Amino acid sequence: MRERAEAKARRLLAEARLTVELVEPNDGRIAATCRGSETYRLGWDPERGRWWCECAAFGTCSHVLALMAVTTPERQS
Repeated sequence: MRERAEAKARRLLAEARLTVELVEPNDGRIAATCRGSETYRLGWDPERGRWWCECAAFGTCSHVLALMAVTTPERQS
């Protein structure tokens, strides 16, 4: 049975596999890496107003869910 994305996100955090590398207060960018069988880059793109990850998952992946759990993007007014 495959692990659900939410459960995997919690496990990634518990195993300290997520590294937040950049939180840019001036423009709102967030960048991180997540280690597993592969290492993926991910983050928040304020220009597009969306989370992104370079993994092949469809929809919101566990890597992004883990990052969302520990960061909050700045909303530009």
